[in-house]
Amino acid sequence: MAKNSRNSSVSSSKDELRSTSRKPKLNRPLKPKKIGRQPGHQGNTLEMIANPDVVIEHQLEFCNHCGDDLFDQLALFMLRRQVVDIPPIIPEFTEHGIFQKTCPCGYHTKALFPSRVNSPTSYESNIQATIAYMHTRQYLSFERMSELFRDVCNIHFGIINNALKITEEPNYLTEP
Repeated sequence: MAKNSRNSSVSSSKDELRSTSRKPKLNRPLKPKKIGRQPGHQGNTLEMIANPDVVIEHQLEFCNHCGDDLFDQLALFMLRRQVVDIPPIIPEFTEHGIFQKTCPCGYHTKALFPSRVNSPTSYESNIQATIAYMHTRQYLSFERMSELFRDVCNIHFGIINNALKITEEPNYLTEP
């Protein structure tokens, strides 16, 4: 009797007649399901919406058969299709300005910036929330987030984790 993987420590790759070696069991039914959607499966599809943001009507100008002008002919609405897209992401810059007033008693009262506006240029809460979500839930590194913001949103970060720092300041300051 020849040595093989069934009667010795020889590995199965060294078996001379592999057809005599034990075949693996299949963990599936003998009659596999057909490829594609199975009977009774509830499908999901992208549904049209009732009020699209933009409607483009494609009117006919000429007959496809003879080339005659169809301008004066009655047009019958036939079919509609919708396309979904994300508009370009354009950063919105908001400038905050503070004023100073002098009281008749001689005190100068100066308004302060809101607490979230704590440097000449800072990041608003939507950017901070997106960074926090992408880092904690999607596990993106700061380097990859910086690349995403630069390429998709046209926002260039110096150090991205500085965008998450928030400080609190009072609303008004009174000076003599």
